[in-house]
Amino acid sequence: MLTFKKILVPLDGSALSEKALPPALSLARQYDGQIILIRSEDFPSIILGMGEPEVGYWVVDAEAQMHKEVQSYLAAKADELRQQGYHVDTLQGRESPATEIIDAAKREKVDLIVMSTHGRGGVARWALGSVTDRVARHAPCPVLLVREFEE
Repeated sequence: MLTFKKILVPLDGSALSEKALPPALSLARQYDGQIILIRSEDFPSIILGMGEPEVGYWVVDAEAQMHKEVQSYLAAKADELRQQGYHVDTLQGRESPATEIIDAAKREKVDLIVMSTHGRGGVARWALGSVTDRVARHAPCPVLLVREFEE
């Protein structure tokens, strides 16, 4: 029998990504499980302006600002959910989102990943790439996808 004691929920700060929270929270409540929120900083490591120190400083400052923003976002979401009675942990990474999610699922031995998706297919998915597609194909556990529906 499947039990979902550890549920990983990838977030990116968008309303779409947060649509994964209601089903994840419902399962966590049903199985007395733990929610693990994860967000990747995904700051592209681009070397710009070789020999121009001000550009290098800008990149370092932007990375530091993103790190703080991601940390603050995760802390606020976790606090909100803890106040509702959920056991919540957070993870923050610097790799690509798909890599971070898959690696965290393995490392934390999660039972389920719950994540949202635009539901794009065909050329749109190929052209844009798909974190969801990569996670669904390579995750070490079941993946529950929450689709965005037009109202």
